[in-house]
Amino acid sequence: MDNMKKIGVFVMLFVMLLIGMALFDTLADSVYDATNLQESDNETLTFSDLLANQTNTTSVAQDDVDSVSYFANLTDDLTADLTTGINFTKAGVITIDRAAVGNNNTFYITYGFESDEYVAHSTSRVLVRLINIFFALAIFAAAIYAVYAMGLVDLFKGNK
Repeated sequence: MDNMKKIGVFVMLFVMLLIGMALFDTLADSVYDATNLQESDNETLTFSDLLANQTNTTSVAQDDVDSVSYFANLTDDLTADLTTGINFTKAGVITIDRAAVGNNNTFYITYGFESDEYVAHSTSRVLVRLINIFFALAIFAAAIYAVYAMGLVDLFKGNK
């Protein structure tokens, strides 16, 4: 009967480790999304035709824009002009001044943004990162308990 209990503990340990490791990957991805900014590379923006010296706006695909690292038309890198002729808001609205930028209608933009899963509060992001550690410790503690319950520790004690 004691051997049946040990086999049951072994099966429980095996299933728990199998499920725990599968969930750990998903948990780690979720924690990464919650604590890191995402980036959109070379998104194409098209502005409608306007006369020179007018201001035009459009929106990027994502909202919660944190920073713009690259903005260019077909010929010029306009990143240096981001505060003069080109402005962006956190809501993802891009405003260009045709007098400063010219009459191009197509631009490419690379920007960082907060995904829907992103945790905005910095203290909360620190606590969210601890979830992985505590989950790994829980799996480890369950494995140690199962090793003791199966009596495997007695194998390492030696004969006296």
